[in-house]
Amino acid sequence: MYYSASLIISLIFAALTILAHVFERSLIDSLFGKISLIFLIHFFLAYCATAHLHMTKYEAESLSCKLLGYFIQYTFLAFFAWMNVMAINLSIGFHDILGHGKNEKRRLAAFVLYAQGWPLLMCAVTALVDFHRPRGGTRSALVYPEMGVYSCFLSYSMELPRPSYFTIPQFIYFQSLQLVFLLINVVLFIYVSRIILSRNTEDLGIQPDEKKRRVKENFWIVLKMFFILVAAWICEMLTTALEAEYGSADTCWARLVFDSFNLFYGVAFFIVLVCTSSKLGALRTKVSSWSSLARESLSWGSESRSRWH
Repeated sequence: MYYSASLIISLIFAALTILAHVFERSLIDSLFGKISLIFLIHFFLAYCATAHLHMTKYEAESLSCKLLGYFIQYTFLAFFAWMNVMAINLSIGFHDILGHGKNEKRRLAAFVLYAQGWPLLMCAVTALVDFHRPRGGTRSALVYPEMGVYSCFLSYSMELPRPSYFTIPQFIYFQSLQLVFLLINVVLFIYVSRIILSRNTEDLGIQPDEKKRRVKENFWIVLKMFFILVAAWICEMLTTALEAEYGSADTCWARLVFDSFNLFYGVAFFIVLVCTSSKLGALRTKVSSWSSLARESLSWGSESRSRWH
């Protein structure tokens, strides 16, 4: 119950963040804004699937169970890949972070190919390896994905002796791939940080006022989101490792503590992506204009009714 309720709360905040980007056009006018919106959509889809998994019972090894597992794998990997794209966009287009350059469409197309293609390829490799999995529950099957066999995700037998965390499917086909994306981000952030420290923004062709503020704001947003993902990956890794090494019953409370951080991802992203002074100001202006229009419509309606009477 706790898991389902927490996931729903996270989804509500993720939906609010997506709506803020959709209704306030200034949030998605730039390439950074478009990337943020696609990133959020993948997060929302991944958490919808996870919440559905927690609230629905599936028959083991059924087609629907396997498809849900691959969908969760794909959306979570794509979610990490789009975080990777944010860092790539910062590094290759740091001089034009607002994304209004002539190559914006071409760059976005390349980003889509990268961020959707790699997760798709990884899922295809997972499915291909699983297709050749030996049947019969032998111990060697632990190196295979076993998608949908013991749960509607990458799974393995919980029988003794317990496997090492580094040999279970969740690490090999999922968390190790997320780690690769995170390590690429570390390299890119070091690169961008060196540019910032070695030159001032005027040397980079950035105007000293509005563009300078937006560059810094976007850089810190991506950096905060990166640290959120790193913390979340560590927590997810710890819960998976504890369950693999010591069993689910003996580590229930410890895993609940580590899982709690991941369950409220949506709230963290809402705070980072929406709760900044400039974005809150833009949203307040938008809400104020809507309120004024609503009041004018109500006033016009009441005047019309009074004339008829």
